[in-house]
Amino acid sequence: MKVYKIITVLIVLILFSVTIKAQDKFSLKEAINYAKEHNRNIIISQKDIEIALKRKWETTAEGLPQINANATYNYWLKQQLSLIPGVVAQQPDKDFVPIAFGTKHNANGTITIKQKVFDGSYLVALQSAKVFLEISKNQKEKSLTKIKEQVTLAFVNVLVAKKATAITNQNINNLKKNLYETKEMLLNGLVEEENVEQLEITLGELQNNLISIEYQKEVAKDLLKVLIGKDINTSIQLTDNLEYLLSEYTSNTLNNSEIGLNNNIDFRIAQNKVKAKELQLKLEKSKALPSLDVSFQTAIAGYGNNLNATLRTTDMLTSNLFLVNLNIPIFSSFKRSASTKRKKIEVFQAKTALKETQQQLSLKLTQAKKAFDLAIKKLSTTKQNLDLSERIADKNQTKFNNGIASSFELRQAQTQLYATQQAYIQAIQTLISKKIELESLVNK
Repeated sequence: MKVYKIITVLIVLILFSVTIKAQDKFSLKEAINYAKEHNRNIIISQKDIEIALKRKWETTAEGLPQINANATYNYWLKQQLSLIPGVVAQQPDKDFVPIAFGTKHNANGTITIKQKVFDGSYLVALQSAKVFLEISKNQKEKSLTKIKEQVTLAFVNVLVAKKATAITNQNINNLKKNLYETKEMLLNGLVEEENVEQLEITLGELQNNLISIEYQKEVAKDLLKVLIGKDINTSIQLTDNLEYLLSEYTSNTLNNSEIGLNNNIDFRIAQNKVKAKELQLKLEKSKALPSLDVSFQTAIAGYGNNLNATLRTTDMLTSNLFLVNLNIPIFSSFKRSASTKRKKIEVFQAKTALKETQQQLSLKLTQAKKAFDLAIKKLSTTKQNLDLSERIADKNQTKFNNGIASSFELRQAQTQLYATQQAYIQAIQTLISKKIELESLVNK
């Protein structure tokens, strides 16, 4: 029996240690770094960069020597016949005689080397490949900025729910103690039954609120798992607390030199779009330029009525060809002209969109700075209100215990305290989110 108990305890300890080991711990910084490696959108963005690199090499390789080989083998199961005059075939009694020309076996092999000498479209394509690679990198950076913002907000939401849970549990414990004491006073005839009922109503509201907060915490934690690239069924533990993040986001202020649009990723993407449109215009113009390429071809051919004779290298025929190809566009019925004008309009649109993006981002940046400053002031005011609410609640509790305040006055003070506590937590959440928004705009 003792052995059975020992084995059971060992199994429980092993399972407990495995559970603890399987639970991943993350600070906010660790969660962001983990997301940079495992978030699915980031992985896709990285693959886009790899695709852009391959496309760049594809474009570059088109201007490098191209070597192609070709080999064919023909065997006539029944040779094609041609008619020739009978006199020529030494059969004067017939007008025409069918004769097979050539051999049953034919083998040919060629090697062609081709090199571009000048092609305006190719030069523009090389520049476009570089811009496309830059666009892909900017898209990944945008994804990283977005994921950092989303992970931080989700992380903070979990901590906010955790903080709200702790405060609500403390309020419930205090209220239960208060309710117990009030019931004892009711038994001794010192208070009315209404006082107990008021406290029971408040307790029920707090317990319902706690259930809602617990649900919100689980939802926020599941969202955080998805964002960092963890399986939703895994268990994670957050090592930072709300107060630490609050100190981090209020102490690390931005310098005036950091607050600008030069590093804003949306602004840089808009600039890249202008470059892309300008290159497309350049491409249309290059189509009016001549192109020149050269090629060299060497070939061998074998013929015979049997395979051995056909493939005998000593009897094969050889040939060499050097080819210069010059293509000069002359007249396209104004097609190139229309395409060029269309691309000019698209460049104008892209530049106009860039100016609009700059104006919109400048407005967002100004609003974000003001919103962050306002959040700091609101947090300070809310903290003062919280201190006042706590003192008011304590005073009303003392008055209630001494029979000076009514249960309604006590409930009113408690409700005010709970609302102020919630407002304080939300003020912290708002301040951090506004700082994140500001940092995202300047791509810090």
